[in-house]
Amino acid sequence: MTRAEAGHAFKHLREATDTVLALAARGMHPTDQARARAMLHLDLIETFAQPDPALADAMLRDLGLFEPSRLGVTRFDRYLAKPKPKLPDTLAEHARAMAKGYFSLFTLDRPHESGGFWIRDVINKKKRPFWLMAEPTDHDADAVAAVRIFDAGPFWLTLGPPVFPDALFVELTRRNPDNFRTPWRKQPCAAALYEMALSGDGPPEPDWGELAAIGEILGRVLGDAKPAPARPSGRPPRRT
Repeated sequence: MTRAEAGHAFKHLREATDTVLALAARGMHPTDQARARAMLHLDLIETFAQPDPALADAMLRDLGLFEPSRLGVTRFDRYLAKPKPKLPDTLAEHARAMAKGYFSLFTLDRPHESGGFWIRDVINKKKRPFWLMAEPTDHDADAVAAVRIFDAGPFWLTLGPPVFPDALFVELTRRNPDNFRTPWRKQPCAAALYEMALSGDGPPEPDWGELAAIGEILGRVLGDAKPAPARPSGRPPRRT
């Protein structure tokens, strides 16, 4: 497949994928949306950070549609199982392929000659390299991305936004891939990685000097000479 042919196929299949995702998302119940927000801990994140709304929406849609319930069924599966899903017949086969997508860690092996990348599954090392067609990335070759993908026919496409875990997470996962399949803190691994990507460095470091001054003032006002709060000895200072 030439680069021009691959580009034409990518445009067509990417539009088909986005159309199916949009139609399926419209069928999400409010409980699905609430469940996705809970998995992502989005209410907590928004108390100390300002996540990108478009990125957060894409993550919520991915979790709401493709993370299975306790019964092992996804909202996307239920959407396709409807007697008359709001889906054109021309997209039905494509949607069934999307339902077989999965979330994993992938190494960006090298650029593909017709566009996109050759990628390798870090979790299932027995799988052969995939041809992933995606928009160019600023990350170097051999970077590791966590993303949900599916077989679109001539190549693979993404279903959700890619995130790039830090080196420590990647190394620990390489040593014990089973940890990736185990929910963290009752979270699917996709939700945990999305949460880390949205929250950045996490809650801001308290201003210990300001807290100490407030503690001294309160101690004098209340007549209670309690020691002022000090920086916990086991917590290193935040790097700037």
